[in-house]
Amino acid sequence: MTTIKLTDVVRRFDGSGDVVVWLERLEMVAELQKLGDLSVVIPLFLEGAAYDVYAQMDASVRRDAEKLKNSLKFAFGMSPALAFAKFKARGLEVGESPDAFLADLRRLARTVAAGGDDSTVDSFVVCQFVDGLPEPTRTQLRAIKSGNEWNLAAALECAKSMLLQDKVAADVSGSLLVSQSTQSNAGEAGPGAVGKERDGSKKEPRCYGCGRIGHVESECRMRRSGLKCYECGELGHVMRNCTIQGNGKGGSA
Repeated sequence: MTTIKLTDVVRRFDGSGDVVVWLERLEMVAELQKLGDLSVVIPLFLEGAAYDVYAQMDASVRRDAEKLKNSLKFAFGMSPALAFAKFKARGLEVGESPDAFLADLRRLARTVAAGGDDSTVDSFVVCQFVDGLPEPTRTQLRAIKSGNEWNLAAALECAKSMLLQDKVAADVSGSLLVSQSTQSNAGEAGPGAVGKERDGSKKEPRCYGCGRIGHVESECRMRRSGLKCYECGELGHVMRNCTIQGNGKGGSA
């Protein structure tokens, strides 16, 4: 049988991080391990500033698990006012799952409504959950029901379904736009076509008849003349009229 140490699952608490999440994790592991009184367990996982605060607590507080947890929350936890500000400003972040968004809202709400029951907490969590969703999901949910008519489970499942549909629609739309853009660019490109450079400036056309820039093949006077110099290889004149200097054959007609 594999033995799991508490320190492998629960880190020591030095006053940094979320004390509420830390306590919940410690309670869960302690319950699974059947450790009993948390007032004996908690001090073993405190260090640094957290242990200093514990050491200054009254003996009656240190012996009572609930009082001990509340004292640690008061010393290192988020104030209800700050939790409420974060709660109101909280929205679904890019790449975040709706489940994680809802879980964080409930954590903040429990801090705001300390001592309130779950039904009280959930009644305003669901309103902020819907309000924190992106458009058009938020509007669609509100059109079905108002915020206080939703229960958390139903709002979560409906939001996940709508967000998935919006993502699929966005992916399909993006693929169509890329395809249309590719086809459009392919239709415009061709011999002698005038395009644009990467910096947006006008691209000069190139003649595929003589190879020069500034005109297209259909406008090429050299190409239309049918003359080609076998000395220099250019169009528009014959070898006896070639004016290239130093070829030994240049001269007048």
